[in-house]
Amino acid sequence: MQIALYVLIALFLIYIGVCAVYFFSQEKLIFCPEDEKYSQPFSVEFPTTHIFFTADDGAILHGVHIAAAKSKGIIIYFHGNTGNINRWVPAIAELVKFQYDLIVIDYRGYGKTVGKRTEKKLYSDSFYFYDYAKKYFDESNIVIYGRSLGTGMAVDLAMNTNPSRLILESPFSSMLEIANKKLPIVPVSMLLKFHFRSDLKISKVKCPILLFHGTKDDVVSYESGKNLFHLGNGNKKSLMVTLQGGTHRNIGTYKEYWSNLELFLNELMIYDSK
Repeated sequence: MQIALYVLIALFLIYIGVCAVYFFSQEKLIFCPEDEKYSQPFSVEFPTTHIFFTADDGAILHGVHIAAAKSKGIIIYFHGNTGNINRWVPAIAELVKFQYDLIVIDYRGYGKTVGKRTEKKLYSDSFYFYDYAKKYFDESNIVIYGRSLGTGMAVDLAMNTNPSRLILESPFSSMLEIANKKLPIVPVSMLLKFHFRSDLKISKVKCPILLFHGTKDDVVSYESGKNLFHLGNGNKKSLMVTLQGGTHRNIGTYKEYWSNLELFLNELMIYDSK
């Protein structure tokens, strides 16, 4: 009996230890700036301007404004969790070929953006770049684009502003959902600092939504993206593009991605809100 009690105590202590490790390491699991790997400045053929803001709490926010030759609008891009602007600008600069300027944002702890990171502050930071975009374009010409982790910020910003369109690439319903699936034995609802509840916000987005998701995504499940789309579909002009065999990293290799993106940005999408 005494041995069984010791075993139970040992198992309980191990469980508490696992929970403690998760609580204190969760930011490193969610946010992966990889500063050393992406320390070299990016190089693109388009005119670029570095933009900086000082947030209310003193944090320094950094983004890049890429100019199109003949611009009819601007895309505010929220990148994934791995790598900073030096990685993402070359990867998505081709979006300017649709005659849209492009703003790429680094989150706190990424690249030249510094400051204490909280979910609330990540949301508030995005408004600095949205207000910057409004200096150049009317809201009817502003597009918000989020990829993976960035969809959490993109949905929140779209809910609280009036952009013309919202694009979501490999989105998740909520970080709670992902954490629960990956760590079912940990009480993530009590320990998680970053919830990114897009599932509670997407129905409040007023503009048309274009959502891309691959069926073989092993980071954010296809079902998560599909669930988010249905939650936000409602009566809005929105479309989900399912990429058969698509993974979390190869969306940009699909012709359907580029063709639908072009139609959406040119307001030529044939919508199906059923």
